[in-house]
Amino acid sequence: MRNQVSGKTKIVVLRMRQVVTALLFVGIGILLTIILITNFANERQDKEILLENPEDTEGTIDSTTPEGALYIPGTYSTQIVLGKENVLLSVTVDQNTIQKVELTEKTEAVDTLYPLLEPTLAQINEKLSETGTLDETLEQTENRYTSMVLLQAIRSSLGQAKAE
Repeated sequence: MRNQVSGKTKIVVLRMRQVVTALLFVGIGILLTIILITNFANERQDKEILLENPEDTEGTIDSTTPEGALYIPGTYSTQIVLGKENVLLSVTVDQNTIQKVELTEKTEAVDTLYPLLEPTLAQINEKLSETGTLDETLEQTENRYTSMVLLQAIRSSLGQAKAE
């Protein structure tokens, strides 16, 4: 019995240019896939951090609070985590009203990466001066998601300020 090798031998000629181009496109495709996967994973994680668990920090408290007051007058702060950056949101209250809300301890990176924070906070301050309540303010701002994050941090600060 003879062992027969199938058919004829074929020789494939590839030009080096074709091989390099194909490898380049494969490398770019893999790189883009990795970038997209990590980007979407980080976005989901950032949203969970922002919407579920802002870190509370202590504020300055005025210990003289009359009966029937909604808040203990003072300035209360809540830390907001934005990606890898932290911003401190300070809420100043008197006995029954919110006087001022401002962002403190923010970096230029926050201004660059999150340009809607300041204009949205300005809208919230404007609506607070008109309406006086947070519930009406939420529905009247233009930047819905940014205002949700800011309003949640304001509510957290007001939770610290509540008179018991």
